[in-house]
Amino acid sequence: MEQKYPKTRSEDIVEIIHGVEVKDPYRWLEDTSDPEVQEWIAKQMEFSRKVVESYGDQEPIKERLRELSLFDAMSTKPVVIRKTESGYRFFYLFRYKDDPQMRLCYQDGFDGERVELVNPIDISSESSAKIDCYFPSWDGRKVIYGYSLEGREKTTLRVFDIKYNRLLDDEIANLVFASVVWSGDSSGFYYAVNAFRPDEDDTRVGSVLYHKIGTSNNCDITVYSKDDSRFSYIHLLGFESSNWIVLVNDRGKDKDLLVVHTNFISSETISYNLINNASFLRPRVKEKFLFVLYESPSSSRRVARYQIDSSAFDSIPEQCIILEQSESVFDDIAPLDESLLVVELRNAKSVLVRYILDSDKSEVLYGSDTTVHIKSLSTNDDAKFILFSANSYHRPVSQYVCFQTGKIVPFFEPELNLSPHKYTTEQIWFPSFDGKKIPMFILTKRNIDLEKPHPALLTVYGGFGISQYPAYSPLHVVWNELGGIFIYVNTRGGGEFGRKWHEAGMFEKKIDVIHDLISSADWLYENGFSSPEITGIRGSSNGGLIVTAAMGVFPQKFKSVFAINPLTDMIRYIEDSIATYWISEYGTPKQKEAFKWLYSYSPYHNVNLQEEVPHVMFYVAANDARVSPMHSLKQVANLQSNIGVQSNKSKALLWWKDTAGHTGESSMDNWIDFWALELMFHISSIGIELDDSKSIHNGLTREQNKG
Repeated sequence: MEQKYPKTRSEDIVEIIHGVEVKDPYRWLEDTSDPEVQEWIAKQMEFSRKVVESYGDQEPIKERLRELSLFDAMSTKPVVIRKTESGYRFFYLFRYKDDPQMRLCYQDGFDGERVELVNPIDISSESSAKIDCYFPSWDGRKVIYGYSLEGREKTTLRVFDIKYNRLLDDEIANLVFASVVWSGDSSGFYYAVNAFRPDEDDTRVGSVLYHKIGTSNNCDITVYSKDDSRFSYIHLLGFESSNWIVLVNDRGKDKDLLVVHTNFISSETISYNLINNASFLRPRVKEKFLFVLYESPSSSRRVARYQIDSSAFDSIPEQCIILEQSESVFDDIAPLDESLLVVELRNAKSVLVRYILDSDKSEVLYGSDTTVHIKSLSTNDDAKFILFSANSYHRPVSQYVCFQTGKIVPFFEPELNLSPHKYTTEQIWFPSFDGKKIPMFILTKRNIDLEKPHPALLTVYGGFGISQYPAYSPLHVVWNELGGIFIYVNTRGGGEFGRKWHEAGMFEKKIDVIHDLISSADWLYENGFSSPEITGIRGSSNGGLIVTAAMGVFPQKFKSVFAINPLTDMIRYIEDSIATYWISEYGTPKQKEAFKWLYSYSPYHNVNLQEEVPHVMFYVAANDARVSPMHSLKQVANLQSNIGVQSNKSKALLWWKDTAGHTGESSMDNWIDFWALELMFHISSIGIELDDSKSIHNGLTREQNKG
């Protein structure tokens, strides 16, 4: 039976750009506030819901996803440590099994009782509130927390007084990437004002302000304003023992590090630039020392130490290089007495290494015998320990304590119905189109017969120097339990191997990232792991660009494509002012050479109709503050007008989510719906039929193989 797509009008818009005719028939879909566009979205969703209903019952999938998602869990965000009169106080986000979102909690001591401070359900009864950040005062008696609604990345700061168990009246709204440092006496705090777009009408953008508790926001004092017109985000870090503030100006590709000191008595602000144009920068503070892990255009990653004397304002602090990476990539650091703990990336996997300063001694403390991602190192001026989180493909996030002796004990380990030993993770290095060896992690059930093809899902990011680390996800666990192979491809453009690996996937080399993904699929096919008719690809944001571009280059290589908030129109992506932040990654079509490479792979301008196009679903978060929904809307219209609408042909679907943002869903129930939708989309597109059983552990069969 023929299924008709909703009608989409096209316009005869043609521009001549650098001598090339560029058609744009669906430009009218760029304005999502237009009632006509909203009506079009509603009709698309009506069509998509009917298609999704035809997939069958999602409940068996959702039942298992709930088991794998709903358990007592700690966030991957760092545990913040404060020293109080009674000992150490630990602040963190925690979600109980049936919670839709993480709560802000604290506990006194390693074995102390968990105390709830803020429950997002009290902010929004519709489960749409999310705690984005938290900043305890130095004495641990107050905490600033930031929350956002419905996936919007605009944070509102509130102050909670722990000693008197009350919420204070202070409120600062509409902050982006909220960053806060308390004053030494906890009477006020510094905060950064950022914006997603350089043209936002707020004169405070690019500044650091000081707010005194109990006063009006109109009285907030500007203590720093950057004198650089280049668009950037400001991040702050503070010293407990002085009034110096560490400030990072982050422009994406390049970052600067400054230290700033404010004297309210003389109204004088002193600032020193310590590091400029670093491609990677991670500062840490311990007592009067500032430790900085950074990478410059002329060097690999190294660790510098500065002594920040609270009384010395007349000279730039002297830099002392205390450690330089060799073969492994330094990813994070934490000072601990006479040693430095370093998270190293070794072939895209983490290990925690202790280096004894002023010596050649080092030892691996954690991660040498497993595939894991170590992050969120945290400590305190007086602490003789650090906390860190560990995350792996088939084991959710756990938090650990590492003492100065090197002994490591659990701080929190989740319990759920999952046996990690029933799964395997293997790293394979495959040759890409140009012979370059690229790694990928292949996840399967243990004892699966890899002598015959299995349904495969490949996921990719490949941009902005962002590493695709080992991480737990119910999505790939369920796919494995269904008998499928799940692959994480560490293409060029990421940060797994440092600056050069990132640069190998920028500008005109972005096309190499696309071919890395295609080559990974070719390796699977050539080695009998899978085949094109049972393979899907998925990616989000820049990863969404990569998978939709790969679909345009070789549509016959894949059967399903799931693109989450992707970029697709690489000629008009710069029309969104946030793209100022991305030009250093992609280039600008205003320049002739950059236009050539952008136009050559832009998915909107490269629909390959010579081959059958895969099934594709565009998942769009209505509240995405980073990637405009116009990319998905225009490409859905473009594909629907070209690939036909017969029931046995490929389908291009739009899924519009009103309560989601760029970083994901607004509640655990929504996450479960999201994972179930994607799994059912791939299962249906590939032609897999679930067994008639309530338990997905019974696996899957392909319709083509049924007798």
